Amino acid sequence: MKKLLSLFLAFSMLLTVGAVLVGCGGANIGGTYYLFENGNTVKSSWVKIDGSKWSDSDGMSGDVELKGEKIYFYVELGGTKELLVEGTLKDAKLSLKAASGDSIFYLDGKAPKDEGEAPGAASGELEFTLNSDGDTYALTGLGTFKGTRLEIPSEYNGKAVTAILGNWSVNKTIKEIIIPDSVTVIGMRNNGVSGMFEGFTALEYIDFGNGIKTIPKKVCNRVKTLHTVVIGSNVTFIEESAFNNTGIVTLTIPEGVGTIGLSAFQQCEKLQTVNLPLSLTRIYASAFQSCKVLKTVNYAGSEDDFFLVSKEASSFKLCPEDMQFVYGK
Repeated sequence: MKKLLSLFLAFSMLLTVGAVLVGCGGANIGGTYYLFENGNTVKSSWVKIDGSKWSDSDGMSGDVELKGEKIYFYVELGGTKELLVEGTLKDAKLSLKAASGDSIFYLDGKAPKDEGEAPGAASGELEFTLNSDGDTYALTGLGTFKGTRLEIPSEYNGKAVTAILGNWSVNKTIKEIIIPDSVTVIGMRNNGVSGMFEGFTALEYIDFGNGIKTIPKKVCNRVKTLHTVVIGSNVTFIEESAFNNTGIVTLTIPEGVGTIGLSAFQQCEKLQTVNLPLSLTRIYASAFQSCKVLKTVNYAGSEDDFFLVSKEASSFKLCPEDMQFVYGK
């Protein structure tokens, strides 16, 4: 009791992990969730909410009821069900009321860390938002994430993560991004002005997974540190300026890609080798313009086929004069 009261009633404490609570119909809260305080993720600090029950590591327990946006936490005292605290659950925030004022708490669907793990040992928590279909999530922010390797989960709270959206801040620490096959959509930031990872000034490696069909424009625009790109097997379109002015050295476009957009790889000044598939139907103007050290372009089809694919005169404009085209047929 003492511990639970300290968690719910010490209102000067704010929880630091944001998440979206789902499955909140009637008195049952679907899934398993945890509360924690002040960034401390060791198990002893957690209160667990599972269905319509709550419990903690000290053996305290009770019931949870959700009616609309109102949420109630009960405890058993002398065989009687007593209301411990009440609040509201809205926009992913749990607000609990007391005479001393409101306090905002957040719920997290991830399991607590092992005992003894130092507070903050994890890289931090990402932000997710429930999509309009009510059955999938979008990654919508970096939240408290501070790591160098961003491996996006394929599921959150038991539902698939299918999109990367939102107006993220620029980032100076992330070096690797791994996108799961579950993600099918990558949006843009700043009302469509900036690519999702534009401004990630330390990014070196990105794997788009196999769920993406279109790599959006400016997704890694001007990320000069980016040297390796893995394009998934289901991509058909690489939009304009997707990798403009990046540090890619070797580029392999997989079979299935039909279009490389305007200035998609323009001014990649470290690019030396490009491997192009037979599936290509068009390379737009300036797609590889000003790739100043480009030595070899390997194309799986014939020279005649490639002439039709790259009919834009400026597709390889301002590339080295001794650059070689090697044909597979």
